[in-house]
Parts: sequence; C-alpha cells; structure tokens
Amino acid sequence: MREVLTALEEHSAPDTVQFYWVNAKADVVRAMTVRELEEQSASVGHMLLSTYEARRGEAVVVVYPFGLEYMIGFVACLRAGLLAVSVSPPRPDEVRVFREKVERVHARLCLTTTQYRWGVVALSWNEWPAVTWVCTDGASGERCESRPVRDQAAFVQFTSGSTGVPKGVM
Repeated sequence: MREVLTALEEHSAPDTVQFYWVNAKADVVRAMTVRELEEQSASVGHMLLSTYEARRGEAVVVVYPFGLEYMIGFVACLRAGLLAVSVSPPRPDEVRVFREKVERVHARLCLTTTQYRWGVVALSWNEWPAVTWVCTDGASGERCESRPVRDQAAFVQFTSGSTGVPKGVM
C-alpha cells in the first residue's frame, strides 16, 4: 500500500490532472489532479479514523456509483491503513448478495456518495446489511497522515468464479 501512495505523491506533479472520468461519448465528465486526490482522500481518511473510529486493518466496504469518487474512497482506506473492500452498487435484486459480502468481511462501515446513500434510504429494502453508511463527498477539514502497513492487503475484490457464490480475493 505504501508503494501506491508513494508513487502518487512523489512521481506526479501535484497540480497536473492525472485522473479523468469520461462518459459513453468520451466527454470528460470530471477531472482530478493528484493534489485533489491527495487532499480529499486525506480528509476522508481522517474522518474514518476520528469520527468513525476505524481501526487499522479493519475492512471497509467501498461502494460507489461509477466515477472518480471511488478513487477517493479507495485511497482514503490506503492512507488510513484500512482494508478497502470493493463492491459494486447492487441493483434491487442483488441486495442479498451485497449483504452476504458485507457480512463475510465483517464490515461495519460502507463508503459511498450522499446521492447513492439517500437512494438506499428511499428504497428501504429489508435486506440491507446493518452497517454505518459514510458519505465521503464533501469531506473536508483535518487530514489523515499516511498509516499504511507494508504486509497488509490493500483491498478485497469479490468473485463468484464458476460456483456463483461470492468469494473475496485479496
């Protein structure tokens, strides 16, 4: 994890746009500099450690609609020494599988955007897991100093392989 953060911080010009989100027509929807990613992820990392008392190595689900917000949440987990668990936003018929993934990694926090969070609340599906939803857009304030651990996995990605049963791969 430390190597990813070092590469971002030391090998890129801070005010150079390095990340783009484009739509199906290849129009740039959002662009982000290395500095913006660093500042926003540091704020989210601090929020996770201070407000939500996340513990080093704790699994945190990263569930965002498509866009650059995912990168902010993912890098925030790296900075805070947390295990990012990448899960796609579920459709209504996939909530049970989503819940199983969250329970399998014993996550108590799910990172997302305010818009997605309120969509989840509005639908009020009975099968949603009992987690704390953390809206990371608009996080500002104090910054998290990098605390990655060299021998800790950076993230978990679920795959069902040929069985159809989700399994986490580190």
